[in-house]
Amino acid sequence: MAYLVDAGRGALHRHADQEAADYLEMAASLVSGGEPEAQAGPDGLHRLLVRARARVGRYSEAEEAADALLRTAEASEDVEEVARALRRWGLLAFWMGRHALA
Repeated sequence: MAYLVDAGRGALHRHADQEAADYLEMAASLVSGGEPEAQAGPDGLHRLLVRARARVGRYSEAEEAADALLRTAEASEDVEEVARALRRWGLLAFWMGRHALA
């Protein structure tokens, strides 16, 4: 799984967005439950997956991942993670044209 996440992260940095989404979705399919590495850090799997899906215009799938990211952050009671998740959700809402929600 770590290889797929690294490959997805690298593809995002190179703006190979569809490839990034493919790698990250494969990694997400391997994650069981809420493994900590799936959410942890600024480049957690779910955060990367939201970004990749949004970049390729799959906003409804990105929104689902952003909602899951926010729920996980709220459950952890980590204020910084909640703020990061809300920021990601706000950016996504803006890109989707939902400016009042952003």
